Amino acid sequence: MLTRAALSRETVPGGFSALYPILKAMEEACRVRRAYFVEGLGGAQFVAPGAEDRLRAFRDRPEEAGEVTVLVATDPSNAYGAAIAWPDGDEATMRPQGAAGAQVILHDGLLVGFLGRSGHHLKIFLPETEP
Repeated sequence: MLTRAALSRETVPGGFSALYPILKAMEEACRVRRAYFVEGLGGAQFVAPGAEDRLRAFRDRPEEAGEVTVLVATDPSNAYGAAIAWPDGDEATMRPQGAAGAQVILHDGLLVGFLGRSGHHLKIFLPETEP
């Protein structure tokens, strides 16, 4: 998925506005689809054909089919810190960042943990309803 916020992480001359005519032409040629797929990511979201079916399948999964993923914080597939803001938390302890060596822990695509690059500090992001 390509959004204006995700592209801001890259060094593209002219930024999103320079790529928009290319993305529009790709949409007209049915090579990408433009729509509002993910709430909160802005209106201009471009995906490969078929990606919306994969997003719907993720949305319609049973609650108990949770999936845990650990990514390097600088991985391009990690949307936190670029397309999605880091969750608010106690600034006194540790502030998450897309630093080399740091890792994010996702549960069903939602951030639940951030492991600092030293591996000694773990920050947890759980809803208040969790034990």
